[in-house]
Amino acid sequence: MVGPGQVDDLLQEETAEECSKFGQVRKCLVFEVPGKKVPDDQAVRIFVQFVSRDSALKGTTPKSSLHQPTSHLLLSSFFF
Repeated sequence: MVGPGQVDDLLQEETAEECSKFGQVRKCLVFEVPGKKVPDDQAVRIFVQFVSRDSALKGTTPKSSLHQPTSHLLLSSFFF
């Protein structure tokens, strides 16, 4: 994904579009932790809410395109 200082106006829209490959996206939020309070690979946080649980599962499997090798930490979790 992106690192600190690389968040632009299009990231939220681009991320939602990429995630829509797995199902309908209800909401996508991008948040950059300010002030070097966390390591660079954890500074940009992206939250995606899918309409269905099945869509969320598709997007969090290791074989999904979201899990490509990068220098950034990628964690996926479910929130209900």
